[in-house]
Amino acid sequence: MCKTFVVVEPDPVVGLDLVEMLRSAYPRCDVVVLGSLLDALGRLQATGAGACVLINSAAVADRSLVMLHDVVVRGGRVVFIGRQPDIDFPATVVETPFTSAMIMNALLLTRCDQPEHQPAGHT
Repeated sequence: MCKTFVVVEPDPVVGLDLVEMLRSAYPRCDVVVLGSLLDALGRLQATGAGACVLINSAAVADRSLVMLHDVVVRGGRVVFIGRQPDIDFPATVVETPFTSAMIMNALLLTRCDQPEHQPAGHT
């Protein structure tokens, strides 16, 4: 079973760009974009070990960090886009402005892709 990418991005244009990049690199994976953590609540609660959350750090509130912590506890990964909030769990940060290459490198660093799910064009 393939992993799930949950993109939390309030800017719909940036969100769609991220979704297109992820779907191109991981064509068999589930990719969903949501505008806020409130919208993502149910999806985040259902994520398992294969999940990777890419979240605009501007969308993070203190109470939402608990949800992201739970994703990590269940074996998922978190990539903050922008700045890293004060957290007590492992996560990767991609500063803005970012490129597709920066996002892909962050996914490799956070082990969001397993060997059997390498990005298209990678071996």
